[in-house]
Amino acid sequence: MELKQLISLLRRWWWLLILGLILGAASGILINRMQTPVYQATAKIMVMRVPDGSALGLAYLGDQQLAQTFTELITIQPVLGEASSNLGFTIDPTQIKIQQNTNSQIIKVIVEDTDPQRSAKIANALVETAINHYVALQVGQYVSLEDDIQSQLNFLQARIFSLQSQISLTSEMIIKSQMEQIQSQMTPLQNEVSQLQKDIAQLTSVKTPQTVLIAEKQARLNQILPLLNAYQEVYSNLVVLKKPLDIGSVDENKLALLEKTLATYQQNYSDLMSKLVIFQESQKSGISNVTIIQDASVLVDPVRPQVLINVLLTTAVGFILAVVVVFMMENLDITMVFPKIIRKWFFLLQVQKKNHSANK
Repeated sequence: MELKQLISLLRRWWWLLILGLILGAASGILINRMQTPVYQATAKIMVMRVPDGSALGLAYLGDQQLAQTFTELITIQPVLGEASSNLGFTIDPTQIKIQQNTNSQIIKVIVEDTDPQRSAKIANALVETAINHYVALQVGQYVSLEDDIQSQLNFLQARIFSLQSQISLTSEMIIKSQMEQIQSQMTPLQNEVSQLQKDIAQLTSVKTPQTVLIAEKQARLNQILPLLNAYQEVYSNLVVLKKPLDIGSVDENKLALLEKTLATYQQNYSDLMSKLVIFQESQKSGISNVTIIQDASVLVDPVRPQVLINVLLTTAVGFILAVVVVFMMENLDITMVFPKIIRKWFFLLQVQKKNHSANK
């Protein structure tokens, strides 16, 4: 189509194009008036993992995993039910939209409602309730694990006490037996030493001492005194230190096994106590931290309907329809498809068109 023809076409049908624009704009305004305004409120929270060397609770999860866990927690039924109960009305899950950036621990809780104040209340109530459930979930894990550790400690403590009693009785029995054995060895030596000392004293006190006999008795005395002293030292250690000699008897092997088992239980008890201390410290500090960085506020402007966009869209549609009608008027015989009165009107338009062409 040439420019001249286009200008001629616009001169004849400008009113129809303007009418299409007006009708389109009016339709958009009417549609906006018919729609109920929807308001949106957004609360922002940050989920972080507090550095902790233990693997208790949810500490083994990374920042992204913790954020994803909290994201899913917000929309579960217990959270929705408790939040609805606190607010006094039922929260529709379709009102809620959760957004989490891939490379961020910030979570957006977006709530849409026809009441701007109610949308903000729902968003804030959901965040608060979800945080309470999140904390309760971790506390529950702490309580369960702490009870398990305490149960193990009680069991080990009972076993340690029992082993200590067995060791004490076994040790006393072994010491008593060894003391009796040593005493049975010491008594003859003590008697012999006493007799030798008396004999040496008598032989020495006479006018003509028997030197050879004295020397023999002295040699015998020198021989048995070290042995007697050794027995006395061992006996003294048994009495004072209460520690039996290691001579490889059956009872001593039993005692060694009991002591080895006791050492194992004591080490396990010590390890569990250390774990419990770390656990309790973690429980105080928390293994993860949820922070509200932005409360949901009341917005006066609705997010839907979008008046300007709707009006522009319907105006464009009205203009396009007007262009289509003009095209049909100019190029197609559409008078057959309209009612009689409209066919007559179009006939008059066609006559006007021919007269206009003839005048040219």
